[in-house]
Amino acid sequence: MRYVTFGRTGLRVSTISMGCNRLGDPGVDPAQWPPIVRRALDLGVNFFDTSNSYNQGRSEAILGDVLASRPGAAVVATKVGVPVETNDFPKREFSARTILTEAENSLRRLRRESIDIYMLHSPTVEQLNHDDWPEAVARLKSEGKVRHFGISTDDHASGIRAIEMGAELLQIEYNLLDPTAEDELRALGARAVNLFVHRTLMGRIGDQAAIEAFVRAARAMGAQVIITADYPTDWQRDPPASCRQGLERMTDFHVFLARRFRPDILVPFIEPYGAYVAITGRTHPPAQWRDTLREASRSVREAAPGVRTAAYLGQLDADGELYALLCEPGSGVDVVGFSLYSIYASRGEMEPALRRMDGWIERHGQARDHWLFEFGQSPVTMGGERAQAGYLRWALRWAATRPEFRGACDLYNGALESTLRLVRQQYGLRPGQVYTIRTASGTWDIHCALRGGKWRAEDFDHFEFVSDYEIKGLRNHYQTYGLGVPLIAVRPASYQGEPEAARYY
Repeated sequence: MRYVTFGRTGLRVSTISMGCNRLGDPGVDPAQWPPIVRRALDLGVNFFDTSNSYNQGRSEAILGDVLASRPGAAVVATKVGVPVETNDFPKREFSARTILTEAENSLRRLRRESIDIYMLHSPTVEQLNHDDWPEAVARLKSEGKVRHFGISTDDHASGIRAIEMGAELLQIEYNLLDPTAEDELRALGARAVNLFVHRTLMGRIGDQAAIEAFVRAARAMGAQVIITADYPTDWQRDPPASCRQGLERMTDFHVFLARRFRPDILVPFIEPYGAYVAITGRTHPPAQWRDTLREASRSVREAAPGVRTAAYLGQLDADGELYALLCEPGSGVDVVGFSLYSIYASRGEMEPALRRMDGWIERHGQARDHWLFEFGQSPVTMGGERAQAGYLRWALRWAATRPEFRGACDLYNGALESTLRLVRQQYGLRPGQVYTIRTASGTWDIHCALRGGKWRAEDFDHFEFVSDYEIKGLRNHYQTYGLGVPLIAVRPASYQGEPEAARYY
């Protein structure tokens, strides 16, 4: 089983989770449900999604009974808003009184002191704007009964509104037959802002208020907030003699930033240019850097649980050893970031730097979360556009090596091919046609079109699937991971061209 960090929550969850909507279904022997949960745990699943209204609370109770024997083994998400006894979805409501009462009931059934993820169950935008649910959520979080708050909905507008109002996560309907969430919601998770904050800020209340306002605005847009602790100006005259001394001077500043602004990611600073460990990585042994960053991360987590820490690495060869140490379990750093100055593109050094990073990730970083940070100069004078292109090429090459990327492609493409096979079985699969299929969630039109090139729809009789054929006699085989199902276009039977194989494209 593979595990990832769940958004800005900091929770490590399995890439496959278990939905618990059916747990406790009436008419099924109750003894059959616990073994299913235990089997999921044995296979490495540690993320379970349920609701207080699933089978009048029986789903939560079954989950709680099993997980009670394995404390700390799982992350549990549950929901509130739909009446528990009647499961009458149209009558869902989100008053503070209801949420506080139902949270206690869920905690009792789940046999837990806190709920990892607590979600409003499909509120409308109007309910989000007018119900007094924020009071209950704030109280539950302050009392430690809820760790993270989110929303479960199939309405994009209410999802966006909930994020604007402080929701940390969004559970949305997204699948092959309904991928519309991509257009409206994907950008919310792709934004990030990085603030460089000098230590002198601690004494300037006005600047603190300005940064708080900026962070609120960034979160309202759904952006993740990264704060990089920057060095004080007096360090230019009196730099610390060691990583340890740098940490001693900066620990109170790290704690201040984490507590005051609650960023998603905090980059600790240890000595001049310490945030970009490449530059000073040559002046101290890499193990000393790793140990100091681990201690800095520990102080941040103790001060502000949920705030993750990161370290940037640049292009110098010395960083490879430090990168390997940071990727080890227990290094204390949550995210490893790479930074590339745009100047490297203009000096012809971008590709060698990218190749070095490729090698580091291949050898050490397959299980780590990574970010790309750019410290670009003028795109005209310093080759910034080439640097951006280099970033993109490197990011795509790296993603294609990741099992998560390949697995996602296989899952999507498999579902798409299964859908197209159903269309072919019922109608055939011919260019220029529109096919309508009906599912439980709606009616879908599939347009079978030829785009680009010299071909017309009448030039081909039908399509076949490449996966139905075995390739023989070709010396070179190449495979590229991506989205899409390869098809073979077949000429009409009346085709008279030579050779016969020319009927297939």
